[in-house]
Amino acid sequence: MLVQRYATLALFIFSVLANALTLGPRSKSSEAEPHRWLAKRGELKRIVIVGGSVGEDSHAHCTPHQVRRIDEDIAWMRKLAASAYNFLLEEDSHTTAAYIAWFGANNADRKTADAIRREVYDAIWDLGDDTDAYVAELEGYSGAVVLGCPDTTTEPLCENAVAVANRPGNFARLCPLYFQQSFDYEEQFRSWRMSRTRSLTGAETLLHEMTHLPGVVGSWNTDDIAYEKDKCLLLRDAEMINNADNYMLFALEPGFHIADIFLVGEDFDPTNINEVIWAVATRSCLDVIAFLSYKDGNTGLILYVSHRYWAMF
Repeated sequence: MLVQRYATLALFIFSVLANALTLGPRSKSSEAEPHRWLAKRGELKRIVIVGGSVGEDSHAHCTPHQVRRIDEDIAWMRKLAASAYNFLLEEDSHTTAAYIAWFGANNADRKTADAIRREVYDAIWDLGDDTDAYVAELEGYSGAVVLGCPDTTTEPLCENAVAVANRPGNFARLCPLYFQQSFDYEEQFRSWRMSRTRSLTGAETLLHEMTHLPGVVGSWNTDDIAYEKDKCLLLRDAEMINNADNYMLFALEPGFHIADIFLVGEDFDPTNINEVIWAVATRSCLDVIAFLSYKDGNTGLILYVSHRYWAMF
């Protein structure tokens, strides 16, 4: 059950950047890209896995332990997708700094926000909360996303990767590094919301990979243009809406209630990327930008999120 808890907040992150970040309007001529809000979503509605006796001869066979871990991660992936979906139901969600930070000002319109909600996050939710069958091989399978667990000796792509998606086949390889990720979700989300530090989790990885697959998200399938928050925040708007990590990072923002509110003080360091300032959002987004730009010179300042938070149970 989803319980709405409203806490209108503004989150400001101050980071060291090679070049000063301009918070003013971006040029639409340089960022313009046709909206994809009329695009059709994918048709896959379930997740299957290479495992059990039927898949024991496959190079991508997943052990029972790995299957249990993947099922847990899928359930958390679904929670992330649901929280993003519910936030985007808000009429003004496309005007929030969370949306603009990850998807860009030139994509900040109601139709695009609705399309992202339906075509991406709802499509991921519809995959279900665990794997529901074993299959013999890591290959295309009717009506389902296929997950497999190859090792680095049989799958060279896994040598330096956590997971690798295959668009034509609508399957994903979960590499050995995948199973070394954190699975303490409460701690990881607490760390993200309080200090903006995190270790990659399986749920985030799976959500990232699902956005690559046309069988899930249709023509909204994404590329890997940049990884991690620092680089993703600095993409052009046309790149933001096409980058898998941006969808993953946006999904982290609205899903978890923030119990503590820290007021902006005089002792914060605007050059410390790990320092996070929470403030009651009593001004409009543009007024907050103007206020902090005046106070701190607008150097290395990123207005990161200002929106209603939701709690999921």
